Amino acid sequence: MSRRPGLPVFILSIIPSWLSLLSASDSLKDELTSIDAIRPRGEWIDAEVPDTLRLAEHGRLAVNCMTANVDPGNNYLVFQAFDFWEKPPVARQPSGLHSKNSRALALLRTMCGSEQNLEIESGMMKVLFSNSPFMVKHWYKRDPNPAWRDRIDTFIDGYNPNSSNIVHVEDRAFHPPESTILPDGTWKFIGGNQVIPYNPPEEPQADHVGTEGCVKWHQIWSLRDLVGCRQFSNDRVTHEQLLKFTRFCMRPELWEQTPDWGNPGNEHGIWGGHFHGGTGFLQALLDVGRVEHDNRIKQIVREGYDHARRMGNIRLGWFPCWSSPEKYKRGGMLKQLYEACGTADTLILAVKLTDAGMGDYWDDVDSIARRLAVLQWIEEDEMLRKAGGSPESDALVRRFVGGFGNGGLASRIYQTTGCCSANGSIALYYAWEGITRFSQGVATVNMFLNRASTWMDVDSYLPYEGKLVLRNKKAHTAMVRIPYYVDPVSIRSSINGKMADPVLAGRHLIFRGLQPGDAIMIEFPLEETVSQYTIGGVVYHLKMRGGSVIRLWPRNPHPELVASYSDHYMIYDPKYKDVSEAPLRKISRFVPDRVIALDDL
Repeated sequence: MSRRPGLPVFILSIIPSWLSLLSASDSLKDELTSIDAIRPRGEWIDAEVPDTLRLAEHGRLAVNCMTANVDPGNNYLVFQAFDFWEKPPVARQPSGLHSKNSRALALLRTMCGSEQNLEIESGMMKVLFSNSPFMVKHWYKRDPNPAWRDRIDTFIDGYNPNSSNIVHVEDRAFHPPESTILPDGTWKFIGGNQVIPYNPPEEPQADHVGTEGCVKWHQIWSLRDLVGCRQFSNDRVTHEQLLKFTRFCMRPELWEQTPDWGNPGNEHGIWGGHFHGGTGFLQALLDVGRVEHDNRIKQIVREGYDHARRMGNIRLGWFPCWSSPEKYKRGGMLKQLYEACGTADTLILAVKLTDAGMGDYWDDVDSIARRLAVLQWIEEDEMLRKAGGSPESDALVRRFVGGFGNGGLASRIYQTTGCCSANGSIALYYAWEGITRFSQGVATVNMFLNRASTWMDVDSYLPYEGKLVLRNKKAHTAMVRIPYYVDPVSIRSSINGKMADPVLAGRHLIFRGLQPGDAIMIEFPLEETVSQYTIGGVVYHLKMRGGSVIRLWPRNPHPELVASYSDHYMIYDPKYKDVSEAPLRKISRFVPDRVIALDDL
């Protein structure tokens, strides 16, 4: 599924003109982007663990794609589409998404420890060295070298609010979507065939104009950069610019109109159309609300997230490419298909809202993370079989193992996309980081997923068994959040084989007086259920064990939707059907020395 034909030029066109004025000595650049500086730091531990979903392993495979779906000979531009149903397979549409790849790699290597293709990441960082405070902030959080902090100050000092690619109208500012300004000062739309006409540099009167129909999404690059400036400085100029972009994005015309409700859409987060565009923008808007301490904005984002949940199926972790109504003129196909970008952005938004104190969405994150893992292309043998090519073709296919793409409700198209691969990789980290956290001797376990850390290892036996084992290293207290599908009364727990009597506080079990080396076992009945949902007019049956989907049918009620992609790969095979005990596997686990916190990512 090909997307964003105008993106490469567009991304280049919105980078503020002041970036070209920034410079740094080659020695400083080489120091900060050297292989040794970006090498993941931590230790590897041999362990026997349940052979269940390990997000760190999915992160390792994502590193493969994030470092190999780029073209080092062309400024490390990312191949937006890799079609391996073709014979020979084709990598096409070089695009300016390498900043997303670089952002993802800092996170992925932290979670999995992979050193694959460090030289490619180093080269990519050199190309992006004068990119943005948003990008530099990620590198600074991975490597707290004071020189990175100095780079952020340089961005703030050099910010030019009168950049030629920013249009000012009254008290607002915006980037004309999918457009660029030519040397003679005139504007040109470059986004491809317009579904709803737009004439730059006019102020858009709807969010859905242009090719992709996501005007607010096209502002998030500057919003994120300006939020980054705001976090490190009280600079008046950058602050006012942030407020101008925010005012533009909050115009009623860019949200859904709901006159029958009597509640303006921009006041209640009611949006529609491009799902990735909508959820991606809500992330940036939440960052604005947090840095500005604006509780009204944070509430709008929470309502926008609730609106997003209603468009999909949260237990399945599924969300459409496009939402209704038909006025968006994208047709039924994009409403039946998913793209991993939208799935990933919804997961990230759920984590950010939880951390902002706007609710407890860890059950949502768990469901979406399990779906996201299913959407990743990790089946190398199947990819090679479909491509059916020469040794050269096989080598090309292997570069894209670990990427994400698009498909139907229970299928994947034989394709990875650059945008989905980067967004999916970033979301993997958000879910992995949220599994367990540690502060002042208290380990919090938010989800029953696998993770190793310096304070506690989490071993999940789901969906085979209702069992979780926590191997303590540093904590004196553990707070274990109970998922929605577990009845707290049914839980049995023990410490080192002896019955435990933890405190039940709401949905948390609290274990006190822990010592290093303690093993906490939590067991509960794991019920298998069948639910029925209507999605896109089709009645689907969903078999679940706990929070995991183990079967979905009908498998492919709309083959015509992906017919142009020459077959698709069916997912949700019922491999857990007759197995009631989790298989064990001996692995080496990476435990990072330090974790990149999500407080301001």
